[in-house]
Amino acid sequence: GTEGLFRLGQPKYRRMNPIPQQNILGLFRGMWSTLTALHKMGIVVGDLNDANEEFDTNSVYFIDADSMQFKGFPCTVATERFLDPLLYGKNLGSGLHFTSDTDWYAFRSILCGSLLMAPPFGGSHKQYQTFLRRAEARVSIFNPEVVYPRLATAFKVLPDDLLHDLVQAFEHDLRGAFPEKLLEFRWTSCTSC
Repeated sequence: GTEGLFRLGQPKYRRMNPIPQQNILGLFRGMWSTLTALHKMGIVVGDLNDANEEFDTNSVYFIDADSMQFKGFPCTVATERFLDPLLYGKNLGSGLHFTSDTDWYAFRSILCGSLLMAPPFGGSHKQYQTFLRRAEARVSIFNPEVVYPRLATAFKVLPDDLLHDLVQAFEHDLRGAFPEKLLEFRWTSCTSC
């Protein structure tokens, strides 16, 4: 009775299965709690990505634990779309490269993709033509030179504090735990649009 978390970022799936944004925030509040608890136990997810979690109407389930990093056992794999660009070029098998910061970067990436139906380095750009090149250059979907994905939700619907956090993370290398309070807002519909 669950679906892959990646489904929340698919416009076609969301059209066929309307999920209120408020419910998605609830799922991420639960995911935030799970990730926080894992970090307190000294466990880093490492390969945190939207294909390694499943969701139902109430919860997100972490289903892939074989790459989790703990007690000196390194995570040696990553999914490029969710890998912190600060780890690009590193031999992941050569040590304990993943941290709670890299998990929170991935969390922000999944959140961005789920709320906006566009990954942080989606869209297109004349100079940086691939996701990888845009991530390396820190040219995110929030950059005015990026052609925003046509089917994505406009990022201007996000509260200013959340938008600021995401821009700082993807364009200016902000790291650290994602502030839980940024998941505590109510989605409303504009009455004049």
